[in-house]
Order: sequence, then structure tokens, then C-alpha cells
Amino acid sequence: ENDRIFGIAADVTDEAAMASLYERAQAARGPFDIVVANAGMAGSAPAHKTALSDWQRTLDVNLTGAFLTVKPALAGMAVRKTGRIVFIASTAGLKGYAYVAPYVAAKHGVV
Repeated sequence: ENDRIFGIAADVTDEAAMASLYERAQAARGPFDIVVANAGMAGSAPAHKTALSDWQRTLDVNLTGAFLTVKPALAGMAVRKTGRIVFIASTAGLKGYAYVAPYVAAKHGVV
């Protein structure tokens, strides 16, 4: 256990949940200097067998979730004229892989 670590669970696909996470974390620890967008998930299926719902969920978590993870921090960083945003993608963001088309598309978007 470390008293410098303050964990809050939130759904990266829910804009209100991410805004609430930032409000709670800033109240406990102060303004953000660094934000790392690192949430991710992937299923596995040939592209022709990938359900639209699986495609959408993968993009929601991996691409939209990255955006929603950093969005609440941007205004404060701009006002303070300091801060760092780090997006974690994958080698799948640089080249394609079989059976993970939605994941590859999302990680290309992050890159």
C-alpha cells in the first residue's frame, strides 16, 4: 500500500464518468500534470464474423476511451501552460494483425 496512490475506477466510454473521475481525483490530489490513456480491450474473430456490436465496443473502449480519458485534463493544462498527455497504442497501431480488425482500426486511430 502506498499513500501516494489514489485509485478510482471509471468507464472510459462514459464521458460523465470520466469527468467525475477527474473532479474526484483533483479534489484529492490537485491539478494533473500527466495523463496516460492506457485502457484497452480486444476480441478475436475473422473480420467477416465480427459483429457490428463487437466492432463498436472495441472502438468505444480503445479509441473514444482514449479521447475521453484525456479530455477533462486539457482545459486545466492549457490554463497552466503545462502538462503531458501520453497515449498508449500497440504495435497493432502500426501494422495489421489477423482476427483483430476492430482493435487494429482503433489503435491506428490512437496513433
